Amino acid sequence: MRWNPTRVYPTDEHWELFANDLAETAHEYNPGRDRTELMQEMLATYHIEPGTHLPLFETPMGDDEGRVWLGDFTVVPGTAASSYTIFSSDGLWLGRFTVPDGLRLLDVRGGRVLGVDRDEMDVQSVVVYELVERGS
Repeated sequence: MRWNPTRVYPTDEHWELFANDLAETAHEYNPGRDRTELMQEMLATYHIEPGTHLPLFETPMGDDEGRVWLGDFTVVPGTAASSYTIFSSDGLWLGRFTVPDGLRLLDVRGGRVLGVDRDEMDVQSVVVYELVERGS
């Protein structure tokens, strides 16, 4: 069986998300420069190609049992994936893992996930959660 994923093509909404993030973080790249000027310079180096679909996944992550975790692609760099597609070491689809809001996965080992969580005050904490299979 061959998988035919639904392709997502860039929209103005994607561009706006990316541009807004750049506006918020541009000063980190060069704090001495005018933020608006720097952002416009940086945005000028990017463009949308409407006929080219967005990636399906972020960089793959493996766990200690040889499974491959593919995080859904996010437009804003560094944003945590909202869910992961999981495959066995021999390529069988095992399921999806929905990430709790605010959690960025770092590692999966021994039936647990290690991640960074952000609370309502944007404070980061390192957390470990046990993976529990949801009943059908």
